[in-house]
Amino acid sequence: MVSRFLPIALVDYWGAEAYSTGKIQRAMADERGISTLELNKLAETDKSIDDEIDSNFKKLSQSEKNLVIDSRMAWHFIPESFKIKLEVNPVLAAERIIAANRDNEKYGDFDATLQGLKDRKASERERFQKYYGVDIEDQDNYDLVIETTDVTPQAIQIVANDAIKDWLINKPYDHFWVGARNLIPTKNKRDLRGTITVMRKNGFYLILGGHKRVTKALDRGYSLTPCVKLPNKDLPAMDEKVIETWQEKNDFTFAVDTKRLFEG
Repeated sequence: MVSRFLPIALVDYWGAEAYSTGKIQRAMADERGISTLELNKLAETDKSIDDEIDSNFKKLSQSEKNLVIDSRMAWHFIPESFKIKLEVNPVLAAERIIAANRDNEKYGDFDATLQGLKDRKASERERFQKYYGVDIEDQDNYDLVIETTDVTPQAIQIVANDAIKDWLINKPYDHFWVGARNLIPTKNKRDLRGTITVMRKNGFYLILGGHKRVTKALDRGYSLTPCVKLPNKDLPAMDEKVIETWQEKNDFTFAVDTKRLFEG
């Protein structure tokens, strides 16, 4: 699983110690005999749950050790840190949860799991906005955002380590990367604009400009490519035939059924 691979890889590469909110939350849920979603719901009215979790991370800001922290809110409590946000298409996230088969993260069938993850994320987002006045989904809070759908863990590690190295010496770097196989074409024309601009819909990123650059990334086997995310205003119309032709010409199939783009 990519989300668990990166912290481990960073720990090994930087000789750091690892801390994880998820591990703490699962232990707290187990102690109470409830699921992590139920723990999140309980935390909406019982702030002591977040206080217990957050107090551990607030102390880490005073540490002189090299640390890798896997947490929704560590970026807020340790503002001087390098902050990375990993994203993944919700469908793949649901499949990973089912494959992990954890007792406190069982929602039922696939549809129930997908909805459960959406409910959990909404609960966390609302809670943190209420308690801390921050939005964990706002990409501007992070130094690096990587969309990991259909991307190799090794590619993610390379992008993350390169960005950290540049950040440490105040060297400019690309802040937003998307898996080339999760970039959805919006037209047949292969525009020549160098910058790949995108908008997000239903877990996918739609290409607004830079189609030709994406095809080059696919041709060269690049699993990640830098992009610029634009506000979701005036989303372009989607064409199933354009998407089908794109897959044929680039000789691959999207990891998640693109029919979900047309839902809602």
